[in-house]
Amino acid sequence: MPGISRRKLTRRGLPAFFLTYGILTGIIWIGLPVIGWLSMAKESDLKLVSGSVQQRPRWQRTKGGPIIVIPVEMDDGVHDLTVEDLSHYREIMNLRPGDRISARVISFFGYRVWELNLEAVTIESYQDTYLYRSRQNERGAEAAPWFGLISLVCLTLALGLRIYFGTWRDPARFAPVDAENSVQQP
Repeated sequence: MPGISRRKLTRRGLPAFFLTYGILTGIIWIGLPVIGWLSMAKESDLKLVSGSVQQRPRWQRTKGGPIIVIPVEMDDGVHDLTVEDLSHYREIMNLRPGDRISARVISFFGYRVWELNLEAVTIESYQDTYLYRSRQNERGAEAAPWFGLISLVCLTLALGLRIYFGTWRDPARFAPVDAENSVQQP
């Protein structure tokens, strides 16, 4: 396949392999709780938007799970409002074209709904969304220590194999080649 390395992993290449995966899983270990913390919005951070529903809300599958997308005509054009908390999906899916809605959103890579109102009736409250995001962050925080354990095991293996082989990777694989395709002797 194009773009995939044809290089085979050798025993002497294992220290570099485990070092790389140890560092990557360490980044995930630290990143999961930080991303969860950064995704929480304070009420003062939310922007109030309002407009008229253009089409019926639709389901959209994403890597993070299903979401509901609501196309809304606002003063500056049509925008898609995304709802991740599906606890009120029946009320949201009953929205019709022409309904006037207002929402409090965080506008980072689109409009993520934190509160949704249909003509002064609250469909989804900020508190409901906050509790949903808190539960999602708890799940991420539960997975983070496992990534930390994998990271520590990989880094320990990398160090142990580095001590055993005396090098991070196989030096013969990176030696210059002469005209007859044999490795040059020093």
